[in-house]
Amino acid sequence: MNEVPGTDKIYKVDLVLLAMGFLGPERYVANQLDLPLDARSNIETVKSDIYHTPVSNVFAAGGTYYYIVYK
Repeated sequence: MNEVPGTDKIYKVDLVLLAMGFLGPERYVANQLDLPLDARSNIETVKSDIYHTPVSNVFAAGGTYYYIVYK
């Protein structure tokens, strides 16, 4: 990454949130429901339907949707 001269800006704000990357879903719920995870902690889904997990009536959505691991 290179600094670009003349591009600094100052903003008056009440709150700053930083998104530093995705580490995968929390394992607590996945462990309680016996959901299979990959090495990156992503919830595995059934290949025929990306929202279904191998556990009946349990679906993967949100951040896990973008990091799907197909069986």
